[in-house]
Amino acid sequence: MSNTSKRCDETAMNIYKAIIIDDDAFIRKSLRDNLAHVFPELLLVANCSDAFSGLEAIQRFQPDLVFLDIEMPGLSGFEMLNKIQPVSFEIIFITSFDHYAIKAIRYSALDYLLKPINPEELKIAIDRFKEKRANVFNPEPVLQNFISNLHAKTPDEFKLAISTTEGTLFLPIRDIIRLEADGSYTTFHLLERKKLVASRTLKDFAELLDERRFIRIHKSHVVNRRYVKSILNTHQLLMEDNTTVDVSRRKWDEVKNLLKKSA
Repeated sequence: MSNTSKRCDETAMNIYKAIIIDDDAFIRKSLRDNLAHVFPELLLVANCSDAFSGLEAIQRFQPDLVFLDIEMPGLSGFEMLNKIQPVSFEIIFITSFDHYAIKAIRYSALDYLLKPINPEELKIAIDRFKEKRANVFNPEPVLQNFISNLHAKTPDEFKLAISTTEGTLFLPIRDIIRLEADGSYTTFHLLERKKLVASRTLKDFAELLDERRFIRIHKSHVVNRRYVKSILNTHQLLMEDNTTVDVSRRKWDEVKNLLKKSA
């Protein structure tokens, strides 16, 4: 074998170091076994049963990826993160139930897995991790935004992590007047007539944003209830920025009722 072929073989696969931190032995084994199938280039360097041993493992091995349980005795996953500065690794959270913190995680463009581990959801999370690594993604500002969201008193104080051509931006939810579909992109119409184009579909954001604050009024439009000035007889809404937005005829009665209830 030539020296060139040998070098190509050595660089054909990126090896990533990972740590699992979860107090549930069954989940640790399930995750380890599933990772062996969906992510063979992953090297599991530590399998920890509590946050304290997890902290030691992170300092020792400097992992690329950490699977972190949210609820653990002694020190929670969130409390553990507050002890690490800076955070240089990606995180996939693990939790037993869908609670308030999940909203903060999703708004921050982070990944999580619900127990028991679903192999398909694990593969999706791993694919996103690979994509971030391929784009030289810096996890630190995203995690700082997550911690800020976690400490927010209401979802109105959340900041939404948005991927743009200029990188990841953190947009205050309260600044969003409406969202408009633009193919596989979404245009955000903001206060002070500012605009922002995100590289995700409107469907993605419609599923993410709190339905108590945002309404999907049309296949191409999502609006913030707070900024609806009036309901027009032309199957349109007049928004705070004085733009008009079409409401689909199919949704007209539903949208009117929802807006009247929140008035």
